[in-house]
Amino acid sequence: MFINALDLPIIYGHFKDGRKVELCKNQLSDCIDVADSYTVGEGSEEFLLWTPFGEPGKAGEHVGNILARALRDLVMKTRDPKTQKDTIRGRIEVVSWSDMAYIPICQKDNPKSPCPTAMILGTTQFAYRSKHGDIKILDDYFDSYLNETHEPLTDSFLKQVYYDYYIDTHFMAVPLILDTRILYFNRTTFNTLNLNYPPPYGQWGSDTEPYYVTWNWEQFVQYINVINANFPNNHAFTFTGQYDEEMKLFNMIIRNYLIETIDSSKNCGFLNNKEKVVKIIENIVKPLFSQLGDEWYPDNEDTINFLNNKTDISPEDLPKICCRDTSIYSNGFLGLTIDSPNSMRKVKLFSEDPTSEIAAGYVPGTTSYLGGSGVAISNYVSKKMQDYAWELILMLINDSSGYLTELGIATNMMPPYDSLYDIRYWNDQKWDVPKAQIRHSIQIQYPRESFPEFGELEDRHPIRLMMLEILKKNIEPSEAVERCCKLMNSVLAGICSDDNWTYTLGECANSHKRKITFSFVKLCKDGTPLPKERYVSCSYVSHYSRTGGSMVIFSVIGIIISLIYMGFFFYFRKSEPIKKAPLNYSIIAILGSILNYLSVIFNTGYPNEFKCIMSKWFLIIGLGLSFGGFTVKLKKVYEIFKSHGIQLNNNFSSDLKLYRIMVSLVLLNVFALIFWTSFNSPIVSSINESINVNTRSISYDVIKCTSFFEQNLTSVFFTYIFNIITLLYGVWLSFKTWRIPQNYSETKFDCTSIFISAFSIIIAIPLLWVSHSNYVHYLIKSLVLNFVTAIAISVYCVPKIRSAYYYTKVILQKKESNTSLVNHSDKILGSVICPSCGALLDNSLFNNK
Repeated sequence: MFINALDLPIIYGHFKDGRKVELCKNQLSDCIDVADSYTVGEGSEEFLLWTPFGEPGKAGEHVGNILARALRDLVMKTRDPKTQKDTIRGRIEVVSWSDMAYIPICQKDNPKSPCPTAMILGTTQFAYRSKHGDIKILDDYFDSYLNETHEPLTDSFLKQVYYDYYIDTHFMAVPLILDTRILYFNRTTFNTLNLNYPPPYGQWGSDTEPYYVTWNWEQFVQYINVINANFPNNHAFTFTGQYDEEMKLFNMIIRNYLIETIDSSKNCGFLNNKEKVVKIIENIVKPLFSQLGDEWYPDNEDTINFLNNKTDISPEDLPKICCRDTSIYSNGFLGLTIDSPNSMRKVKLFSEDPTSEIAAGYVPGTTSYLGGSGVAISNYVSKKMQDYAWELILMLINDSSGYLTELGIATNMMPPYDSLYDIRYWNDQKWDVPKAQIRHSIQIQYPRESFPEFGELEDRHPIRLMMLEILKKNIEPSEAVERCCKLMNSVLAGICSDDNWTYTLGECANSHKRKITFSFVKLCKDGTPLPKERYVSCSYVSHYSRTGGSMVIFSVIGIIISLIYMGFFFYFRKSEPIKKAPLNYSIIAILGSILNYLSVIFNTGYPNEFKCIMSKWFLIIGLGLSFGGFTVKLKKVYEIFKSHGIQLNNNFSSDLKLYRIMVSLVLLNVFALIFWTSFNSPIVSSINESINVNTRSISYDVIKCTSFFEQNLTSVFFTYIFNIITLLYGVWLSFKTWRIPQNYSETKFDCTSIFISAFSIIIAIPLLWVSHSNYVHYLIKSLVLNFVTAIAISVYCVPKIRSAYYYTKVILQKKESNTSLVNHSDKILGSVICPSCGALLDNSLFNNK
């Protein structure tokens, strides 16, 4: 479309002295007028664009002019189609790098708060603005670009810049300018000293090795020393501490030794390889900086106060020492320097002028610095103004508009787009070295995305302070590195939020609660405080709790006592009371008690599949052996005395038959347990639950052995039914044999054991049925099993051991006196042992009539 110059909106330049001047009058291009700020258009809605470039006399002073002309195009494009009147009023302000990142914008409670529509931010500043919700996510605009052009916008990006604009899985800005660091050297000096030119000139590397194998930082320091020795009154290495050049240079050096400035935990990476860092400072950094004198750092009041302060300054009180100008390069330099093309904009290079002394080469080693600037859109303006901002971005990056190339020329920095390198200007020989160096350039935080605190880290200049401490305050490098990292970590910590803390879920404690404790993952400041301790219910009873520990100790003591009983039974196995008890049934009952105790132990503590299964198996087989041992003993006694009260009956069941009954009961229980295990596996259940803490939800697993109601009821029925039948039969036998007088038998002790077991189960079942608490369920089950087992087995064993002891004592006394145990000529005056059953029989059985 043809544009009449007279129809162009007027661009006004505004100056600090109050002047307002019309700029670029009737000019579509080739306008180089500059001002402190710019306005264009007369619409009712303001479009405010912030830029860090464009201040007259500074680097990129023509950027404001270029942006003003692009904004003029936007004013024309958005005119009312009917009236051809402007709808927006464009304004461009030059803002400092620090304010670009940190000054609050668009505050509702502050009418004077600036509210830019779009901002040109440095690559380290996007994350901060994004974190605070200041800039808009551009994913929808990237999608619309794809739909309209059928090509992803990112395809035109240089691959190296992708990390800077893609934050938290979203595109937050569009790149405009690419920044890197190049080596510059004086050819005359190199020729005089017969030094090999740095690459891409000179002889470096080989057919099998890249140039940076030999062109490294050690070689660089050697060159500096050679030049310094021959020209002691001049600087062999020239360096200017601009905004934060020291951090960029230091990162370039240490990257060659596989050291990160910021590690994967977002902490200072120097401490991970402190000894190597100190060695690098001693061998490379100090030799470079020590010959610079006082000309590399800002000479201002903050610097002087810092150097005069001999105390250890806390990180929050360290000054922000910024910054030194770059004008010294306009007259060239003697040896070498490392800087950006922007800083060398006033220097004619050898690639442009064959007579020039200064040439560009590759920095030593593998890595240079990569940065840049891009355009972000405010999140606080209307959707219409955001759409206008996107239109402005498309105008700026459009190849045919020429604005991107103009911006590159104005800043002496390349555009971050592959497509623009087809343009003749960027194919000029002077850009060959920068384009090649970009292939070996990475961001300081690589391979991680940028993060909100990085901009503040640059603003605090930790490496500059560290070098001042080492060179000017004579602090040992090791200590200076520690202090540098202390400052870096305090900055990188950022503002405390719920994202900063982690939690630890403790084991079950005495309160039957699991304590959740919180701790910050890393250092942070202000913001959201650390949450207080929380508690969640336990799904199990720990060995370390008072309840669980007590039950386990009781079970262990019970096992020991049962083993002692078993030892006594074996010790007195030849005595008549034990032989006729009989021994085998007693051992079976004692083994059953041990398995009952083990069931309690396996039911305590953190549950797993093995423990849950074995606890059940020990319980069922233990009850079967205990009930079975008591019951078959009572069955034998009952059959002996069943005919006529206390009259003996010789037709009682043989021991072999009783053993078969016992084995059958155990086998039935084993089959039932196999059936139960196969139908209910896995026995352990895991339920995910959560608890809300501030804005986060903490998930945790509730792991427990499945309850009675969660299992296959048929399989559960069969695991218990055989022992229940055995116990009921034992109770019936106990009633039947209870009337045998105690002076004839110890059967009442056996009956008492059965009665205690039955009575306890009758009480425990309703309690277990109605208890819904894991803790109460465990407590009832463990208490009943431990105490009932202990009492029942003691009532059963102690009388028999006592009888065996006295019987043995009597035998010994008879042997010592050489008398018979029984005098056949005398009347039997006391009780004797039944030869078939082991019961104590009254003498009336033998002296009757």
